[in-house]
Amino acid sequence: MSKLRRNRERTLWGIGSTTLWATMMVGLSALATAQEVAPVAKQDFQAIHQNGIALYRASKIGEAEAELRRALEINPSYAPARLDLAGLLLKMGRTKESLAHYAHLALKQDPKNIDFRYRYGTALQAIGQLKPASDQLAEALRIDPKRADIRRDLIGVMLADSAFMQASNVSADGVKMRPNDASVLNDHGVVLMRLGKKEAAIESFRKAVEVDKEHVDANYNVGLVLMEQWKLDESIAYLREAIRLRPEYTDAHYNLGLALAKAGSHDEASAEFEKAIAGKTDYHRAYFEDAMVAKRQGDLKRAASRMTEAIRHSPGDARCKFELGMLMMEMDRAKLAVRQFESILQTSPENDRAHYQLGRALAASGQPAKAIAHFREASWLRPGWQEPLNAALQCAEANDLPATVVDELRKSMEATP
Repeated sequence: MSKLRRNRERTLWGIGSTTLWATMMVGLSALATAQEVAPVAKQDFQAIHQNGIALYRASKIGEAEAELRRALEINPSYAPARLDLAGLLLKMGRTKESLAHYAHLALKQDPKNIDFRYRYGTALQAIGQLKPASDQLAEALRIDPKRADIRRDLIGVMLADSAFMQASNVSADGVKMRPNDASVLNDHGVVLMRLGKKEAAIESFRKAVEVDKEHVDANYNVGLVLMEQWKLDESIAYLREAIRLRPEYTDAHYNLGLALAKAGSHDEASAEFEKAIAGKTDYHRAYFEDAMVAKRQGDLKRAASRMTEAIRHSPGDARCKFELGMLMMEMDRAKLAVRQFESILQTSPENDRAHYQLGRALAASGQPAKAIAHFREASWLRPGWQEPLNAALQCAEANDLPATVVDELRKSMEATP
C-alpha cells in the first residue's frame, strides 16, 4: 500500500521571497530576458537586485550572484536580495553560505519576522536538518498560530523526524483552531495513522470528506485505510472518487488496482496498473503488481515480461527477482531461475527462501551437488525447517549420489525437530 497523502506539496524551491525562486518555478513574464539585462546606477540597490534576477534568468549564475551581493553591499538590510542570494546558494549546493544568510535574517535582522523564520526552517528542511528546521517552524507558528501553511510544514518535518507525538499535538491544535478545514483534518488523520490509531485516523479523513467532498487526498486516504481493513467496496469507491477529481493521480490508480485485485477483479486491476505506469513509466511497484495479476490469471509469459520491467526499473528489489525466479520455474526455465536466486543471494546471503528455491532450480537444471549445498544452507539458516532437507534427500536419491551423502542427509532429518 502506498503512503498516506498529505496535502499537495508546495514547490521545493519556493523559499526565496517573491522574486528569484518564484520566477524560476512559475516563470513570471514580467521579469527581464537575457536581452533586457541593462546597466544600472551604482547606488540603486533595488535595480541591481532586479538585474541579478535577470542575469539568473539568462543562466548567468555567477554574474547573478555577484549582483545580489553588490545589492547587499550597498544595503545590507535589504531582505529581498538576501533571500534570493540564500536561495541561489542553496540551489548551487553551497548550503553553509546559504544558511548563514537565512540565519542572519531570522535570528539577527528581524527575529519576530514570521516569513524569515519560515524560510529559514524550510531551507533547513530541504537539506535534511530536521530538528533545527522543526525548531524554526515551531517558533514561526508560536508567533502566529493561525498560519496553516507553517503548521502543515511543521507537521511534515516532525513526521519525517519520527517525532510522532509532537506532530500529533501540533495537528490536534490545528483541528481545534480550524475544525472545518478539510486539509487540517486530513493532515491530522495522517499523523494519527503514523501513531497506529487507525480508527481515529479514518474518522478524521471521513470528516475531511464531509467538509469538502472534493478534497482529493482525503478521499484517497479513506480509500487506503479501508483497503487495509479489507472493506474493499468502500475503498474502491473512495479511490475512484479521488481519480475522478484528479485523473492523473498515479498513486490512486495504483492503489485502486490493488483494491480491485484483492476483490478478484483482475482485468480492471490490470487496467489501473497500466494507467499508473502511463503516468509514471518507472513505477516498478505497478509493474510488479500487474505481473502478479497476470500470474493469477495464468498468463505466465505476460507475468514474466512485467516482472522483468519491474526489475529493470528497480534492480535491487529482491522481491521482484524472487517472483521472477518462481515464474521461470513454473515455465520450466530453471537455468534462468538460477540467475534470479543467485542475484538475490549476492546481496542477501542469509535469505533462506532464496537458498531453498535456488536449490530447486539447480536440481532441475542438473546440478545436484550444488542444489544440496543450498538446501543445507536453507535448513541451517532456519532451524527446524524440514522441507529443504526433504528436497536434498530426494535430490541425492534421484541422482544416485554416494550412499554416504544420503545417509548423512537422513541423519540430519532425524536430528531436526
